[in-house]
Amino acid sequence: MNSHLGRAVREGKIKVGSTALHALGDISREGIPDDMLEFKLIHVDDESEDGEHWVGNWVAGLGFVNVHFPKDTVRELTPAEAESLAGKEVHLP
Repeated sequence: MNSHLGRAVREGKIKVGSTALHALGDISREGIPDDMLEFKLIHVDDESEDGEHWVGNWVAGLGFVNVHFPKDTVRELTPAEAESLAGKEVHLP
């Protein structure tokens, strides 16, 4: 489904992460430069967590689902980052 990224940002479902664990192994994205924010974005739901991890997927990438992002490596978007994403469209599963 195509969705305005801004809505998911306002709902707190878009966060910034790098460490990612999947059934197939470690699919982390370490060392992504700050100017490539879209490759660090993750999509999660409040209901999609297991206590220590947010469970979701990368916003941009190969389509891995049920990816576990350790909460201590995930952060909220800054106001400037959220503003920069306003009006952008992406495919969110």
